[in-house]
Amino acid sequence: MDELSSLEKIVLIHGLGGEISNILNRIVKDVYEQGHFPPVDISLRSDSVVVWIELAGVKRENVKIYLYEDLLVMEGIIRPAKADNYNFLRVERNSNPFRRIVKLPVKVDAKNFDAKFENGVFRIEFKRMPKEFVLIKLTEDGGQ
Repeated sequence: MDELSSLEKIVLIHGLGGEISNILNRIVKDVYEQGHFPPVDISLRSDSVVVWIELAGVKRENVKIYLYEDLLVMEGIIRPAKADNYNFLRVERNSNPFRRIVKLPVKVDAKNFDAKFENGVFRIEFKRMPKEFVLIKLTEDGGQ
């Protein structure tokens, strides 16, 4: 087999680079579509549940967080900062909507929480709902 010319090597490398870029773009798209963004950490404490949501580059007004029973729903849009008077050579930060639903490990009090948004991380601490025990009295015939 003959050695490749410089031009053929460039064409081959350029083609591989394009394929690698396509693969990476599909992986990133799959991550967004499968609901793995934003990244979430959950910590269980004796009296509360703490959730950290990484929202780097997301403005507070572009995100909504809901609690429905034991599901925490996060949705919003990532919008890169507008940069006027720039001639971009590469743009990788797209505007992407996101939605993520996370099941909390225990029931929490939806009205008793503390929330902070600092340095691109949203931290919310919910107070745990007290466990309720119900005494069921049985009679001879199995009723109450």
